[in-house]
Amino acid sequence: MPPKKQKPNNYSMFVEERCRQTGISRVAGFTRFAHEWKLLDEATKESYKEQAKLLKASTVVVPRPPPARKIARPTLLDRIFENVKRDHCTAEEGECEDDSSEDPTPPNLRDLETSSSSVPLPLKKFRVAEQDGDCIIMEMPDQVFPVHLDFSDVEVTTDRESLELINSAYPNLADISELTVFSFSCVPVISAYGFKKSAILPTNIPLEITVTGFNLEEGIMEDYLHHYVDPGQLLPGSICDADETRNERHKLPYSPTDRSDEACVRFFESGRVLDNDYLAIYNLILEFVGYDGTNSQSLMPMCSRKADLEVNEGCLKWLHRQALRQLKETGPQPSYQWTDLPAFNYATLEDFADVAVARSNLNEQTPQLGYSQEARKQSFSQFGFYRQLHNLNCWFHRKVTSVKHCSLGAAREQCFIVMAFLKNLYNLPHDHHFVYMGGPHSEDSDEDED
Repeated sequence: MPPKKQKPNNYSMFVEERCRQTGISRVAGFTRFAHEWKLLDEATKESYKEQAKLLKASTVVVPRPPPARKIARPTLLDRIFENVKRDHCTAEEGECEDDSSEDPTPPNLRDLETSSSSVPLPLKKFRVAEQDGDCIIMEMPDQVFPVHLDFSDVEVTTDRESLELINSAYPNLADISELTVFSFSCVPVISAYGFKKSAILPTNIPLEITVTGFNLEEGIMEDYLHHYVDPGQLLPGSICDADETRNERHKLPYSPTDRSDEACVRFFESGRVLDNDYLAIYNLILEFVGYDGTNSQSLMPMCSRKADLEVNEGCLKWLHRQALRQLKETGPQPSYQWTDLPAFNYATLEDFADVAVARSNLNEQTPQLGYSQEARKQSFSQFGFYRQLHNLNCWFHRKVTSVKHCSLGAAREQCFIVMAFLKNLYNLPHDHHFVYMGGPHSEDSDEDED
């Protein structure tokens, strides 16, 4: 195959000359005149070499222009963050300086912003009135509404931290048997699951929170704390994902005005509400887990199944931030027992099960067999089996069909899974406090549980 066009050399100059003489194309000439080239003497070849040098010297190299830079049209979320950043750096003494004197907004969007259209644009004359945690109060000329933008760096408990917390909270076999293990679960506004994990950005803001517990002497607690939570205004563009999560997972409304289906209507007609008193809810959780207001280090870890810990932890941390924001706004209130609002620590129930096995083996002359981590994983993989008939769920979720996620049912089921795994090792009794019998749990009724 003839070589591609390249810089001139002695052979290419010879081929160019013979092609002009014979009328043959340059491409064909590279092959046809190869034999003639070999027969030429060195002096003739040297003359062609000089011609190539002269041609190279006379050639002017024109640089290629840089590729055109595409200007991306800013999205709605880009504009929100731009307004947030621009107004957030506004100090009391004046506006912060901008390096550029030109308005980066494309002319077409700039005309839209300044137009006198009767349709209110989402970003028309926005300014940040307040920022605290992950809630930004956006102001427009005639309305104020909160937009939840999570600027905080929420860290997730690592496997090592979880194991260390369980080891320190339950240091010996007696503590494993006698101390309460607090199981909690949350239903988030938007959850990513299955094949949708790569397409949906989960929003770890709770709609439903449950805290219950168990110990290996008395079994699952009869009491529990259960609340439906108002998530506030969602980010623009997330409503479709919230609708899909509600329809496929929990059927709960995500705003006080949500009457989009029969389940949402039934929720409000039954007298239930989405509670936005986050400070009161967090105080109730502290009271439920036995916080005495003196030593936050004595708080027992909040435990969840490992697969759900990131979501559950994120939801409870969101509630903590909202409670701190409300406390800052309102100040201490007589109706709230605690005002210091310590943060919880988090651990996995799998780590508790592993530590319980290890503590038992240390006190037995002959360690029990069959309690490996693989056996524990197999036991915890049955999550969801106990709630097939909805009998562990809250009143609302027992009344709706095709529900896949109830925080009360999940928190209870976690307790039964751990006790089922440790039943033979710790000789747990075979009654409804330790083993799920299939019917409604404890004294649940059709009355309001909250």
